[in-house]
Amino acid sequence: MISLLMPTINRSDFIIKYLNYLKENGFQGQVLIGDSSGHEHFCATKNFVKDFNCKFEIKQYSHPDMYPYQCINHMSKDINCPYSMFIPDDDILIPNTLKRCVSFLEANPDYSGVGGVAIACNIPFDDYNKINSVWRYSVRELDGETATDRVYDLMRNYSVVAHSLARTEQFKKRFPAHADNYDMAIGNELLPCAVLAAQGKVKMLNDLFVIRQIHQRRILFSTIFDRILQPHWATSTTFAIEYLAGIVAEIDSISYDEVYPVVKEAWFKYLFQGFEKSNKVKKSFWRNPDFRSAIKSISGSREIVRWLRSVNFPFFSKDDFMMPALLSPSSPYHKDFMPVYEAITKQLVITQ
Repeated sequence: MISLLMPTINRSDFIIKYLNYLKENGFQGQVLIGDSSGHEHFCATKNFVKDFNCKFEIKQYSHPDMYPYQCINHMSKDINCPYSMFIPDDDILIPNTLKRCVSFLEANPDYSGVGGVAIACNIPFDDYNKINSVWRYSVRELDGETATDRVYDLMRNYSVVAHSLARTEQFKKRFPAHADNYDMAIGNELLPCAVLAAQGKVKMLNDLFVIRQIHQRRILFSTIFDRILQPHWATSTTFAIEYLAGIVAEIDSISYDEVYPVVKEAWFKYLFQGFEKSNKVKKSFWRNPDFRSAIKSISGSREIVRWLRSVNFPFFSKDDFMMPALLSPSSPYHKDFMPVYEAITKQLVITQ
């Protein structure tokens, strides 16, 4: 029913935990693993999959030196389910909610994606079987009536709407083939999100959908400023705007020449706000002299600064999404949260 496309690099432990979790929680469908790992991690996953007994299909691909968007483009030809999703190996989905998402898409043809409540959890650098804290990860809906409106809405108030289930025929169009030298952030996230917005509305159910693990081994995008200094950034951006404009023009039944400047302006809005946000964060936080003085006065300050820079977390979180609440049976998310909590916190034991 559902194909999960899972790029990975040197995190066989995450993959093995994830596959065990999917088996234990009744996932049905297909898992395609685009593996860019070195020999040790690739073989660890390969040996596990070879003897792993489950009710869903698993395919592992050798994709050395490929970015996630390249892995997905290569694997997409083997998708055999009507619904698909790109999911990193450290973002754990809730199979029961995926079934509700399928039902929603079947009943709502004007929607191109559906997700739900997302929670982030901080994994300490010295113990990947522990969760330090949790908080809600904000993902917004899109309800504009036209592709033009939705793309403009997304780009001026950006959210990673690609954390959602999609129809396979629409999903494939979000990962077109690019030249090898292409901006990773555009190919992995920004263009897929923008194309999804163009293709239809986006719904977020009030059900737990995904648990995102925030940890030291994550591969993070460079800052916007660092990215635009790369020689391939301009060609990547030009390709993305032109590709997106073509899709918007087709969906809204308007000319490419009419829609192109609108899409270009929307892209500019995203970039401008990215620069503005980055500047505000640096000025108000890392470059604040009082903050720096306070940190320097603390023993082990370098380790603290390194940890703060490695995680993204809000300073305030609603009580409903703090650990004590989620561990309580009274929480509406408790039933779906606990299998993920157990999958993360238990020691990795490779059994079938």
